[in-house]
Amino acid sequence: MGTAYLARVALVAVGLLIGGGIITLWFPSLSPFRTPQSEIRNQDAQPPLPLPDEPSIVVLPFTNMSGDPEQEYFSDGITEDITADLSKLSGFFVIARNSAFTYKGKAVKVQEVSREMGVRYVLEGSVRKVGEQVLVTAQLIDGPSGGHV
Repeated sequence: MGTAYLARVALVAVGLLIGGGIITLWFPSLSPFRTPQSEIRNQDAQPPLPLPDEPSIVVLPFTNMSGDPEQEYFSDGITEDITADLSKLSGFFVIARNSAFTYKGKAVKVQEVSREMGVRYVLEGSVRKVGEQVLVTAQLIDGPSGGHV
């Protein structure tokens, strides 16, 4: 199996994982991690951005965990593809790639990212290449609560 095939399989797997969380994004009342906006407290002097009425998300740059710096393009590509695909959905607010990439290489708290970006959901993940295998992990997180969706 070639690398291109494995890359396509990895993207399909991530797409299916995200697809499972899309229902929760469109129907937030189904989320077990609902936090009313009035309960979200800001620890900094800067007030949080208001959450949009429609489902909102930021896709954080996927972390390259392969130990091979040359694979960085692959993890960045997955992040870009997911961001672009989500932005095509009608009624869906997606933070731009360049804004999300300001967090690249930084350890962040998803609650802070949610507050700073004004989004309800944060998608984070990692990519590892072990031999001919590509392992992609993605986590959809409710920003205000920090809980997995």
